[in-house]
Amino acid sequence: DHAPGLVLSAHKRVPTVVVGSHFAVPPPVEVFPVLRFPAPPESLERQAQVSQAVQQVLQTDAPLGKMLNGDRSFIYSLPELDYYRFWRVHPEYVGIHIAPLPTGKRPVPGSAWAYLNASYPQYDLVNRTLKPELEFKPLQEAFVDRSLVIHHGGLTTAIACLLAGIPQLVLPRHLEQELNARALLRLGVAQMSLAPTWEELVVLQAKTIPCVAIAHNQAIQLAQWNHNFTDTIVDGCLQLLD
Repeated sequence: DHAPGLVLSAHKRVPTVVVGSHFAVPPPVEVFPVLRFPAPPESLERQAQVSQAVQQVLQTDAPLGKMLNGDRSFIYSLPELDYYRFWRVHPEYVGIHIAPLPTGKRPVPGSAWAYLNASYPQYDLVNRTLKPELEFKPLQEAFVDRSLVIHHGGLTTAIACLLAGIPQLVLPRHLEQELNARALLRLGVAQMSLAPTWEELVVLQAKTIPCVAIAHNQAIQLAQWNHNFTDTIVDGCLQLLD
């Protein structure tokens, strides 16, 4: 999971399987898509320098992204959330490892659960304003009867909510989480704030209510991903041993 140096060291020496999130597994291209806007002007030049150095050392003209995918790669994500999906060639998505998740249960209105880091600057504000349950527990248990999940935008939590059909209020703390949140916004199952105030939290909570039906429908449409794909990864590894 995101060990690019190890993957490159094993190139043409040891069969290599890369397993990770869509953020950790780049597309098999030479020039990676820009994720941060505006992009630092020197970023493309730095990437070209890295690619050139790798190709010289490994004596190959293969795209850097392709080499970083090893001999085979599995992506713990869904295509709908993968901001690299249009640059990938025959990607193998494997959902999330905690699936299957319970679906179809009627939520209790106003019942929220939060999975937030205690060091988050607005932690106390969220707690006072929205009064969610804060006890940490396995997601299969935390989701029971919930009408809203509040979290930072980690991929496992985001996908779990999506598969369980639960609306989300996402409060990102860094770029990867923000990108996940924006993908959820496009699907209509979440609201997002980068630095919420009391007033904004109240408004966003209200805006998640119409997301209930959309989240339920998305869970039905994405039901194919609501099971465990570990056997797929194991089979892929065994094939490289033949």
